[in-house]
Amino acid sequence: MPATKILLPGYLFVDLQAPEQRFLRLILSDPKTLCETLRGNGFKDLEWVRSGVNSIDWECSSFTAIKTETRRSRNPSSLFLNIRGDGENRVTSFRVKLNIESIEETDPVVNLAGTAVEAFLLQVRWENASEIITKIRALEDFDIQNFGSHIQFMKEFGDPPRYNFLAFQIRKNVKKSPSETYFDRKLWFPLYLD
Repeated sequence: MPATKILLPGYLFVDLQAPEQRFLRLILSDPKTLCETLRGNGFKDLEWVRSGVNSIDWECSSFTAIKTETRRSRNPSSLFLNIRGDGENRVTSFRVKLNIESIEETDPVVNLAGTAVEAFLLQVRWENASEIITKIRALEDFDIQNFGSHIQFMKEFGDPPRYNFLAFQIRKNVKKSPSETYFDRKLWFPLYLD
């Protein structure tokens, strides 16, 4: 029996130099609602306001100082929270910075950070939220990239200990400016030596 013949389009196996395609998961959650949720969880001063010179960007932020009974220093431990969004109801970045000035204040700072991150992960329906919260409470670094979204928790260098939780969209490949293209050595003609 002869082999079956199939007619295929002529360009099916031709390399058309198409850019790489990726599935992206946008953080499609109303950032203003997230700010209101966190305000209800004890983060005061969260007001949804326009940021910078670009009139489509918005943000809310909060600074919470944490003082324990046993410590009365000038620099109490603190937690900084910042949420940014665009004009299309998308969270473009979510940041929580933990400043632990005293070992006695570690638990209150970490618990407050866990509350903020948990509210964020629940609102955007992030898959393994409980694992992430467990790692934050253990002050364990991690870096996760899924479908165009990036979340990480990392310790800064130095003392006193400072940690950052960041969640943001991975930037799409932005077209380079003519000057950047000019200095990109990968685009230069190959060097031939005789």
